[in-house]
Amino acid sequence: MRTFYYIVLSGILALGLVACSKGPEDEAGLKPIVIQPDWYPQPEQGGFFMAKAAGIYEEFGLSVEILDTSPNIPFVQRVAKGDATVGFTRLDLLIEAISKGLPLMIIGKYAEHSPVSIMVPEASDIHSFPDLDDKRVMAAIFVPYVDFIQAHYDIKMRLFPHNWGTAQFMAGELDAQQAYITSEPFYVERLGMPVRTLLVADSGYDPPHVVFTNEENWKTRKDDLLAFFEATMEGWLAYLEDDPSPANEVIGELNPKMDAEFMAWSREVLIEEGLIWGRGEEKREAWGKLEKEEVAMVVQQLQKIGQVPDLDSEEFPWVDFDFVWSEDQD
Repeated sequence: MRTFYYIVLSGILALGLVACSKGPEDEAGLKPIVIQPDWYPQPEQGGFFMAKAAGIYEEFGLSVEILDTSPNIPFVQRVAKGDATVGFTRLDLLIEAISKGLPLMIIGKYAEHSPVSIMVPEASDIHSFPDLDDKRVMAAIFVPYVDFIQAHYDIKMRLFPHNWGTAQFMAGELDAQQAYITSEPFYVERLGMPVRTLLVADSGYDPPHVVFTNEENWKTRKDDLLAFFEATMEGWLAYLEDDPSPANEVIGELNPKMDAEFMAWSREVLIEEGLIWGRGEEKREAWGKLEKEEVAMVVQQLQKIGQVPDLDSEEFPWVDFDFVWSEDQD
């Protein structure tokens, strides 16, 4: 039996509270939870889909709906407005949103490391982040890690806005491209182009992935949300340690680009790279424990590049750590 406790990050923001549109129970007596993903269905979301497909959410008294999404959907704002109960994404993106006044609350951390990387051809002379100086790099320019890498290594990349494709990279029009180590390398190599990746986490910029809600939900549905987080973590354990097919079948139905070969490969990367529960000596020890020092580091890094000038990186007046999350495998 696994028992879960939680770190709860709560905030006090000037814009006030917004109401959730869902009632307390559905006709079957289950508590409704609506999830707003930050990207298309894929193995990086496997724990959520496993918890739903394997009936784990129902075991915790929850009726869970996972919404569709696309790169242009303002997923953070949807949760802030109450159009969805919870969302999940990187901690740095949420800190930026909170600094702008969105009434968001972080329930817990489900992934230790981000899969964001810089992908280069295997024959490239780029072997480290400083080697990116003056190189042609396609990236989502609005994401903070681009500014962090340039400032941290005192380099200047020739940036091209990300178009979410790989044609320019494979045609040799780029020296490097933003990629997720769980995704693009598989497809590029399947087309015959060997590649290497520089994991952004290894640069020192490594915000974890977290589950979040809005202030009103946290105020009125705290028990439901903690149950949701616990069930989600059970889902991740099942997805990574047991047969992942229930989740992968749903992911494949919702996103036909996710074939069985890719999903098996992507899940293996999640495991081998320790993206969910940590790498090396930290494995399973820090998983789910969102520490104050961890949040402080991300805030300080964002302040260094001018992303969140109004947040106090030492006292966190908008944070209240109520619980400590840990895993008991006895």
